[in-house]
Amino acid sequence: MNIFRYLFDEISKHLNITNDKENEQTVIANIRHNVEFSGANLWILIFAILIASIGLNIDSTPVIIGAMLISPIMGPIIGTGLAVGINDMELMKRSLRNLLVATLFAIIAAAVYFWISPINEARSELLARTSPTLYDVLIAFIGGSAGFLAMSTTGNHTQVIIGVAISTALLPPLCTVGFGVATGDWWYALGALYLFFINSVFIAISTFISVRVFKFSRKEFTDKKREKKVRHSLIAISIIALCPSVILTYNIVRKTIFVENAERFIDSELKFPGTQIIDTNISYSPPFIQAIFIGRYIPPTLIDSVEKKLPEYHLLGTKLMILQEGSHDSIIIKQ
Repeated sequence: MNIFRYLFDEISKHLNITNDKENEQTVIANIRHNVEFSGANLWILIFAILIASIGLNIDSTPVIIGAMLISPIMGPIIGTGLAVGINDMELMKRSLRNLLVATLFAIIAAAVYFWISPINEARSELLARTSPTLYDVLIAFIGGSAGFLAMSTTGNHTQVIIGVAISTALLPPLCTVGFGVATGDWWYALGALYLFFINSVFIAISTFISVRVFKFSRKEFTDKKREKKVRHSLIAISIIALCPSVILTYNIVRKTIFVENAERFIDSELKFPGTQIIDTNISYSPPFIQAIFIGRYIPPTLIDSVEKKLPEYHLLGTKLMILQEGSHDSIIIKQ
């Protein structure tokens, strides 16, 4: 038991970050400063959006990364999480107001660029992404935690902030919203806005949790009634933002699991002698798997045997559509 106790104490000592904690007021002041979106901060965001839009338009990853490095968009998002953590309604209002301003200007800048751009196709994979995955949620949550940790501890953690800016990828969804607005594809724009919203919410949630882990002091009020009112208001705002996020995240998890099961099914079961898959399409809603084959004709008996294995991959209710070269009609299997 002494050995386990020693190991636990050693691990705890190495993982302890309280000794590295920066002065609370310094951290809060820095975050308050980064929340504001006017003047230079707003122009830097506009330039970053234009650079990212060009990068997405020409499908250049280095250009997109460069734009994310100079973007200050995370400021009001982290400010929102901090505001809830320290019970500061004034900071919450400023953060949400500035986030709205930043989002609107970013979308307008991207829309103007894509409206005048001679290239109006979604060439980049990032630009074509209009729905979040479970991995986006995890990256946003972990990235937000790492970002706040870097801002809340002593030392030069510039490389951490840079890494968080790249990994959380907040600019591409906003550029995609602008692309959707410029081309009149509103569902496209709403899907990208949904991705930006989910990323922002989970960055704010991770910031809030980090604030409480670091035990930041809550804002004190001389008027206890006002303090209670502010606390209740912050809780109400948090619930309003969190409830749809939980529902959306639940759907994201289900979709991610469905896609992974469908990919396993394709890799394991759709291997027929003398044939080759040239394209696949997986749809979560409505649920179907489409595979296009070339090569030898696939007999119905062989397809029937594959059909029976769909439930083994938790794909009950999913349609399997097999299209074969030279056939005029799809062979559709309903489960």
